[in-house]
Amino acid sequence: MGVKLVLRDKIKSHLLKQIQNGEIEVGKTINLAALSRDTGISVTPIREALSQLEQAQVLQAVPNRGFMVARLSKMEVKNLIEVVAQLEVMALENTPFKADDVQQLMAL
Repeated sequence: MGVKLVLRDKIKSHLLKQIQNGEIEVGKTINLAALSRDTGISVTPIREALSQLEQAQVLQAVPNRGFMVARLSKMEVKNLIEVVAQLEVMALENTPFKADDVQQLMAL
């Protein structure tokens, strides 16, 4: 059981990294057999990893096609934009730069 968990977590990390790097595009179907061949991991832990990523709403199960990277909803995009805006404000409020430093940077 322990080896299966390690393999599941390994493939999950592998998939998340590929999604993050844009190697697996939004809406593209993930081929279970090809993934098994490419990684040398059997389909059982891969299916478990895919199911967990579906539960986390990273992937979407498509009947008779497998899994694909889920698209963000309009609400998720709106929430992400708001979070990024807040992070930018926090970064500006906590910057060590003075107004003169900012002016010099803008002049470049």
